[in-house]
Amino acid sequence: MEPIICDFCIRLGKMGCPLTKTTIIKLANDLIMDTEYTERIAECKKLRKLKGLTKLGNAWYRGFLLCNEKFLTRNGSAIKDAKRSTWVTRENFQNMYENVYERMVEAGIAKKEDIETVQEDGLPSKYSLTLPEYLIFLDETGCNTNQMNDRKVGGEVFILPKISGNATTDIHFTVLPFISGTGVPVLCAIIFKS
Repeated sequence: MEPIICDFCIRLGKMGCPLTKTTIIKLANDLIMDTEYTERIAECKKLRKLKGLTKLGNAWYRGFLLCNEKFLTRNGSAIKDAKRSTWVTRENFQNMYENVYERMVEAGIAKKEDIETVQEDGLPSKYSLTLPEYLIFLDETGCNTNQMNDRKVGGEVFILPKISGNATTDIHFTVLPFISGTGVPVLCAIIFKS
């Protein structure tokens, strides 16, 4: 039974189709449905007093990976931005916000007060907005239509053949939502890499 599934997994991996624990168990159960293996599994599980009498489960999956460790590997997620943790400090944020607030005063949409006030849950600030409708907030986020490189599907790691050269086609896109200082959405721009 395993060599058929293993060969199928390798062929799917070469085609760029990700397999996870869930999909491998489902595939195996689909392959053995209404075969002699269904009865064998039921007998084995009944003997051990296990649930799911005719289905393969987690124990089978662990054994399957162990039997095919020459061919298959599990891949977890890859860290994309290692510098973020070194840059994100309180001092850097305070410096950034001081400069932003000063530019807002120069633009005439904010004023500097003598006394610090607390706005909602934020830190005390000497700046207050005078024309929030002219202030635009922008948040850039990017993504990829091909998620092979994040090595996860719905929180599960991929099961891949232990061969190098899995080709993926990356098609990145960037989403730019623009929101005014009053909280009103202004524009959402989506940029696709072609």
